[in-house]
Amino acid sequence: MAEDRPVFSGMSLSHLERVLVRLLVGIGMRQKDARPVAWAYTVMTGRAIGHHDVSGFPGLLSRLEKGTLAARPNIRVVKDSAAVAVLDGDGAPGPLAAYRTMECALRKARSYGVGFACVRNSSHFLGAAPYALLAAQHGMIGIAASNTIPTMGTGASADRAIGNNPWGFSAPGENFPFLFDICNAYASYGKLHQYAAAGWKIPDCWGLDRRGKPTTDPKEVLDKGVPLPVAGHKGFGISVLVELLTAALSGGALTDEILENSRRGDNFSQAALALDIRRFLPVRRFRLKAGEMERRLKAHPLLDEDNPTLLPGERSFRALQRIKEQGVALSESTVIRLNEWCRKLNIGPEGCPARKER
Repeated sequence: MAEDRPVFSGMSLSHLERVLVRLLVGIGMRQKDARPVAWAYTVMTGRAIGHHDVSGFPGLLSRLEKGTLAARPNIRVVKDSAAVAVLDGDGAPGPLAAYRTMECALRKARSYGVGFACVRNSSHFLGAAPYALLAAQHGMIGIAASNTIPTMGTGASADRAIGNNPWGFSAPGENFPFLFDICNAYASYGKLHQYAAAGWKIPDCWGLDRRGKPTTDPKEVLDKGVPLPVAGHKGFGISVLVELLTAALSGGALTDEILENSRRGDNFSQAALALDIRRFLPVRRFRLKAGEMERRLKAHPLLDEDNPTLLPGERSFRALQRIKEQGVALSESTVIRLNEWCRKLNIGPEGCPARKER
């Protein structure tokens, strides 16, 4: 009789997280390192944006198995000075390196009121949301950012010159945590792939085709085209700022140096900033002020009653509540790939090694 395997669609986020931890441990990670990685994937899945979530987890397992990411990295502080620190990620999975970097920033903030840390020799960190949210969960304002391989134009060039360099922030709120997570292109590669798979057109300001011409076909942008920075020079300028905060300050690889110098991992760099609210006022009072801001912003008349004002993090919070009631909804292909890894690593339905029938 076939062994039972996790039924991923419809399971709770906490159950999903347990299974992901077991898969990571099964591939060779230490449990203390597997937990932050699984948590980050679970947080991103709970946002229900349809990409940069558990759908990419099988790819992470493949890279860990092949050794292109370090399953047991030696993440260490290489420079420590008062409220700032620089870490070396040692080719770690990006979610682990970014989590440890925010942890470092939080420790600094407890001591100094503000903490900043950056890490080099990391890899793709999914998105900024988990690490910024970690700060909010500790009563702080958090900002997280990462550089990436060059995927975006400058607005004046048809070359892929700089990464779309995602960043985001989070802060405690009265009704939900504020949470903002974007890249600096009009659309991330995950979103472009999502549109391409659905056969949807894109606004022609989102990207250029391989000839350097605006296009409404996401496949043409993906096929040797170039995504464009959001709002032109504004998005490009923020990507430059992220590059400076992450790679320049950490001594990591800048822009196309990432491709030139990659030995193991992707040589991405990340940064984390934490600001301790308690140094300014009680967290409870801050939450009340945040709630007052929310009410004032929502008091303004709407242009369209079906399109209400949503604050950063509000859509994600609603999605999370829905998932808590209904369970996780995953694509069939994601479920198939996750179950293949469960069979390969002998992971049973509760995220524990499966029992073999005698």
